[in-house]
Amino acid sequence: MTTGEYGVQIKQTLFDGFQTRNNVAAAESQVRASVESLGDTEENILFKAAQAYMDVVRDRQVSVPTHQNARFLTEQARAARYASRSAKSRVLSLRPTLCAPLPWSNWPPPVSRSW
Repeated sequence: MTTGEYGVQIKQTLFDGFQTRNNVAAAESQVRASVESLGDTEENILFKAAQAYMDVVRDRQVSVPTHQNARFLTEQARAARYASRSAKSRVLSLRPTLCAPLPWSNWPPPVSRSW
């Protein structure tokens, strides 16, 4: 026959100075803070998306008059180039007449006085 010893030892804290309760409350507060932070992030993302959409709407409305102005200025530049070419051709065609005496070169006429 053999002899032996068997035993069970249990250790349980009866009072930990409210440490467990405070740790659970701290963990719950962290969860609530994380949920609020997530809601704040969601609001910021939605606001930025709405702001980007409104920027696109505004830029489209601005681009129409800008495009019209660009077309107008392009037409003005084309007309100015045409006028410049026309003026050059008119000057070239007037060169022979520039050498002739002008009809008003003897203006005013001489005054004759007879008293």
